[in-house]
Amino acid sequence: MSFDLGGIVGGLAKAVLPMAIDAICPEAELIPGLNNMVANMVGDMLGQAIDSAMQQSGSPSFMINDALNLLKGVVQQQQQPCDGGWGDQIKNQFGGIAHNVVSDFISDFLSKLKDECGHSGKGGAGGAGGSHGPVTLRDLAKALGALEEQEAQRVKDKVDKASAALNQGADGSSGSKGGSAPTSSQFSAMEDVKAEAQIQQTLSSMVSDVIKNFGGSQQAAARD
Repeated sequence: MSFDLGGIVGGLAKAVLPMAIDAICPEAELIPGLNNMVANMVGDMLGQAIDSAMQQSGSPSFMINDALNLLKGVVQQQQQPCDGGWGDQIKNQFGGIAHNVVSDFISDFLSKLKDECGHSGKGGAGGAGGSHGPVTLRDLAKALGALEEQEAQRVKDKVDKASAALNQGADGSSGSKGGSAPTSSQFSAMEDVKAEAQIQQTLSSMVSDVIKNFGGSQQAAARD
């Protein structure tokens, strides 16, 4: 089974980009700035969740370190050149949205991890091991992979929302009549949704790469 989330959602997210204008910053800066911010945020929050779940389930230190190092490698691979000034503006404008998106994903991830590990669902991340025993890289990969369809649907929802904003007439009616230009409120709505779609796309790409790295590590260990 393929867990290439980035490939699945990439085309969907790109459907939003032509709709954007430079209302907040040039698109050439917005995309890498959002990407870097979300990649770092996912690395920090997912790393904390993995560390806590593995430690409290009794996973050995070397396995925890392997997982965290693999995650750090993905974060580094995701980084794109971005002007620091725009990065600060993007963080101020979209940091809250990104944090909410990633927080929701972490909650879903921990829930899936408990399912994969046979946990009853009671308690916090510390119970993730359950009767299954220590959390392994395989458990982490399966939990992330189980979110594939959900993440693709979330990006599609953002694309649909952006399309609706573009087609909403200035008088509130559906559709822009006579080829009239979108209003400032339409542009603002499109910009927000474009950012949300890019946040979701980066998150999905991160998940895909983490799964690949976890899987590659398991295969390498099996050959040793």
